[in-house]
Amino acid sequence: MIKKAHVLKDYDRNKARELLEQAYAISEITGIAADYAEIIDKLGKLDAVQGKFDNAIKHVQQAVSILERAGLETGNESLLLSTFYNVISEPDSGYEWGCMAEEQFKSRPYLRPRAILNQAWSLILLDKRPEASILIETTRESIIKSGFDTHLAWLYFVTGILEMSDGDFLSSASSIEEALRIYETLGGAYLIQLIFLYHLAKVEVNSCTIDAIVSPSLAILEDRATTEDLPGILGQVLLLKAEVAIIRKDDVDIREIIQQLRPLTECKGMQFLKPMYESLLQRV
Repeated sequence: MIKKAHVLKDYDRNKARELLEQAYAISEITGIAADYAEIIDKLGKLDAVQGKFDNAIKHVQQAVSILERAGLETGNESLLLSTFYNVISEPDSGYEWGCMAEEQFKSRPYLRPRAILNQAWSLILLDKRPEASILIETTRESIIKSGFDTHLAWLYFVTGILEMSDGDFLSSASSIEEALRIYETLGGAYLIQLIFLYHLAKVEVNSCTIDAIVSPSLAILEDRATTEDLPGILGQVLLLKAEVAIIRKDDVDIREIIQQLRPLTECKGMQFLKPMYESLLQRV
């Protein structure tokens, strides 16, 4: 049941959630901690695909608690929490969970570079770019030698985040595009593809000028958010569209975006949008 849900999660999320909830009921009876935690972890990922990151974080934290009580490793869950916190711009927590993941991966050292890259991502968000650059470089050689395509994709992605923070939007777009291309070629991991696509759209928007406002990635992301019922992702899209409207000085568009955003910030699991929404209100 869990395996079937894993296969379906990128194609039929409603069915995947139904299967996971059935498995959850069974696991409550059997009491097998690893199964219990895996189900909750996967429910969290389903929430994250919809952009309901607050719900996703609660689910994965619950999985961590279950695994810790059972004396089991929590590396994967810690890494996932680090990723979620970085996505919603809470890098202090992102860094803390990234360090936790690195510690937990002692028995699986081949995964440590991923945890270190997440720490670097957090440091960039904390405006500690030199420290982040050092961490990225410590992973580069081992990742290239490892042959793990997913690690390489994350190396490109975090490098792109650093380049974006340095204002090198051309290099940043190229790096994140390569990261996205790797995951699209591998197939699956739709959540990661959405995260990469969002940041690519962010690069495109940040590089906009009033004479050239184009973001193909933002258009793609908006289409997916509206046609696939991804409300939290739509919230992120609207915030980026607001940036474009501000550049254009389009007051009508800004008011429409604010009206669309307001109800999304009140939705369960999407409270992370509220500080950004309030910041937008103060700016306009």
